[in-house]
Amino acid sequence: MPGERNAPHELRSRVRELVIRAVCLKIPPESLPFDRPLFDGSLGLDSIDALEIAVTIEKEFKVRLDENEARDVLTSVATIAAFIERTGVIQN
Repeated sequence: MPGERNAPHELRSRVRELVIRAVCLKIPPESLPFDRPLFDGSLGLDSIDALEIAVTIEKEFKVRLDENEARDVLTSVATIAAFIERTGVIQN
C-alpha cells in the first residue's frame, strides 16, 4: 500500500500494541515487525480476529474502515498505521 512506510514510528508502535491487545496475542510487541503479514497463518489469526482489529482501530482512532478496503488495510501494522495517518484524526 503506498505510503505505508511513511507513518511515524510512534503511530506504528501504538497500532502494534492495539493489534496485540485486540486479539489477545501472547507475544511481546517487539516480536511483531511492522511489515509482518497479520493473516498469513503464522499468528493463527482468522476473520473474527480481523473484525476485532477493525473495531478496535475504528474506536481508538475515530476512523471508518470500509469493507472493500479492509483486506488491504489490515495486511500489516504498517498498512493500518498508514491508513490511520491518511484518513483519521489521531487520538492521544
